[in-house]
Amino acid sequence: MCLFTRLGVLHLLVYPPGEGHLDLAALQPLLVLAHLHCAGWDGVELRSSTTVLPQLSLLEVEDVDSLKIGAALPMLQRLDISDAEVVRLAGEHLQLPQLSQLSFKHASAVKVGWRAMPQLAELSVIRCEGVTISGLAALG
Repeated sequence: MCLFTRLGVLHLLVYPPGEGHLDLAALQPLLVLAHLHCAGWDGVELRSSTTVLPQLSLLEVEDVDSLKIGAALPMLQRLDISDAEVVRLAGEHLQLPQLSQLSFKHASAVKVGWRAMPQLAELSVIRCEGVTISGLAALG
């Protein structure tokens, strides 16, 4: 049972940075969550074969060592990632059918499953290293 059935916006910031691991699957009871901001975590991940956070439309992740998403986020429209060492948006369960805006700033070792984002209309890559571009041209 979830106490916050109407929670639409959630900010999860850790201080000092680099402490703890956040598994977004633990937020599954938050069925109407639309905006999630995570900062300062050692790792943030979501790996699931079922839909988690079905109403999430904006995800902001900053100042993390790793971000790994390999699940369906059916309503996600915008994903902003900044100051991340390892970013992995990939896996057989990755589905981001509504994602239209994707932003990477100051990220290293970025791997992306581009085919999971058929609606991508705006891509921003600023000061990033090791971004996988294979498969990007096929989206055209």
